Amino acid sequence: MTSSIEKISQLESLVFGQRVAEEEPRLEEYFVETLLWRKILRGEIDIVYGIKGTGKSAIFHLLTIGKNIPNGIKIIPAENPRGTPIFNAIKVDPPPSEAQFIYLWKLYILSLIVNNSGVLEILKNEQPKLVEELNSVGIIGEDKSEILKKVLRYVRSVKIPNLLEVGIEYPEKEEVQKINADAVMNTLNGVLASEGQTVWIMFDRLDSVFDDNTNLEESALRALFKTYRDLARHDHIRLKIF
Repeated sequence: MTSSIEKISQLESLVFGQRVAEEEPRLEEYFVETLLWRKILRGEIDIVYGIKGTGKSAIFHLLTIGKNIPNGIKIIPAENPRGTPIFNAIKVDPPPSEAQFIYLWKLYILSLIVNNSGVLEILKNEQPKLVEELNSVGIIGEDKSEILKKVLRYVRSVKIPNLLEVGIEYPEKEEVQKINADAVMNTLNGVLASEGQTVWIMFDRLDSVFDDNTNLEESALRALFKTYRDLARHDHIRLKIF
């Protein structure tokens, strides 16, 4: 018969996993695939909504480690899964207008595509001028945090009209180059299509980053969803928002 001491020892040895999904090393082993999970893999769902603890980060984590990802899909996280959130930089110095916020999201998204999908080498060979222009404003690089900070500074340095322009212009009274993000996005979508590749840009942790500033959270999310709507016409660029 098991003694009380043995029972206590057995209870103390029980492990119920980590508190958060991204810190659980065995999550993939006991994750239960649901209808929601299968729809996400089929590309039928882009936005996963739920309060903390409903499993959003678990799904995000499994996608970022490549669990059952279909062929031709490249997963690119927009945020660090752990540690200091990249988007903290936005809290420090947020864009003052919705148009600038949308422009910020588009530039950051295209930076993720250029730097993480193999597109950069193709652009270097086929469109070196575009690579030079993107590099001049800090979009090309490996450190997402630094890129976001540079993009924030750049967005503040140019005049953003209500309707975003496409391409790069050189106004007589404005020294800073203005990148028309939509044209660059069209180019990237074409390159991805030619390579038979689709990128999923994964956004998570937005609620925890902006939870202490309701107005900023509303502005950031509203701009992000408008960006999502604008990019919906690109078959090979998809946003996944958790």
